[in-house]
Amino acid sequence: MFHNLWPQPRSGEWNADRKDKLEAKLCRLTCDGKVPLADAQWEIATDWIVAYRKYIGATPRKSATHKAPFGPLVQF
Repeated sequence: MFHNLWPQPRSGEWNADRKDKLEAKLCRLTCDGKVPLADAQWEIATDWIVAYRKYIGATPRKSATHKAPFGPLVQF
């Protein structure tokens, strides 16, 4: 029935939230006539991380909860 569906993690750098962001971007680009639907589908199906880097940016930003290992820098 739904053989191509599988759970996507919400944790980690390349998670379901990032993929959702890419899908929304490709939807807008497709509806605006800037990316053909078949191309958007192919990019999601073959390597969505490469597509993310192409349409959104090189690397996702670290979350706000990410803490620096040594605390804030102090300038004198």
